[in-house]
Amino acid sequence: MHETEYFIYSNKYARAHGAKNFKQGTAVVSPNDFIAMVAKQTNSKVTWYQALLTDVFEKLPAMAKNVKADDDGNTGGTVAHTDFINSQGKLVKESSLTKQQKQLLQDYRLVQYDVTAGKKYTLKYLK
Repeated sequence: MHETEYFIYSNKYARAHGAKNFKQGTAVVSPNDFIAMVAKQTNSKVTWYQALLTDVFEKLPAMAKNVKADDDGNTGGTVAHTDFINSQGKLVKESSLTKQQKQLLQDYRLVQYDVTAGKKYTLKYLK
């Protein structure tokens, strides 16, 4: 939905300890994929949450929130939905995701909901 140039840099120390540049699957990404991308490029150990983000990055199309205004241009009260964009920049319908992708998306949404609006059960595991 938006285009911004980005790069992920590995310094000499990181390269000496297994960091590798990768380009596959990086043409279209979500900003929340950057954590997983850095961890992957630097060959870092990850928490369960970072592992979830890595699965989302590797197995789901990029995601963007889409809020549509009404005819008067108002966005108040409008429900946002998620757009999925594949590596070719094409919109993908959520209904076309595989069963495994839908389950991963549901897991991701549950964690995001819990951390932002839920009872914050997962926060004790994020430390």
